[in-house]
Amino acid sequence: MNERRIFFARKKLEAAVDVCVVEDTSVSWEEFITISLWVSWVLDAGAK
Repeated sequence: MNERRIFFARKKLEAAVDVCVVEDTSVSWEEFITISLWVSWVLDAGAK
């Protein structure tokens, strides 16, 4: 995985966090955790 994909993954995470903070009632904790795990997995894969 290249730097560019990691960059976009981070941007997606930031956007997801912003949505959760602004509209915390619209995103369940399960969805938030799933997104967080997915992003951490992507970043881990990119670091290897």
